[in-house]
Amino acid sequence: MNYGAGSSITGDILSAYAGQVDIQAQDGSDAGISVKGNILAGNNGVLNIDLGKGGYLEGRADDYGDAGLGTVGEDIDQGHATHEFFNPAFSSTIFKGGEVNLTMGEGSRWNVTGQRSDAFRSMNTMMELGYDTRVNDREDGEHRQGVVFDYMRGTADYIT
Repeated sequence: MNYGAGSSITGDILSAYAGQVDIQAQDGSDAGISVKGNILAGNNGVLNIDLGKGGYLEGRADDYGDAGLGTVGEDIDQGHATHEFFNPAFSSTIFKGGEVNLTMGEGSRWNVTGQRSDAFRSMNTMMELGYDTRVNDREDGEHRQGVVFDYMRGTADYIT
């Protein structure tokens, strides 16, 4: 789907059952798309979104990458695995991961909502200056010591 300048989408966007959804700003529009909702892919679906220049996304992205994995992380292709997910946006259980590809052009912004509790948001400028030197060699590699100074101005927080 190609959207013209200033277009907006409200609601969840999902791709499932080995389908592919492509959303992008119309060629030559030089404007971004606004998306307010979650972008989700499961059961081998592929979702490609290009917000364009100055685009905006408010929501979460999830490819359900843990779906279809056993307790030790091996891929399970037969039946349902240990890790299954359910989201009412899908018409059935999510038993296999998908793929979400998000492209953000110059000046685009993503306000992450509803993501995992360990999601991290950082809006800042950081400078770092450091120096290290090799102290001696060890049987498990070289040993280095150093010092670093960090300067950060801005905000950083975890999103719950």
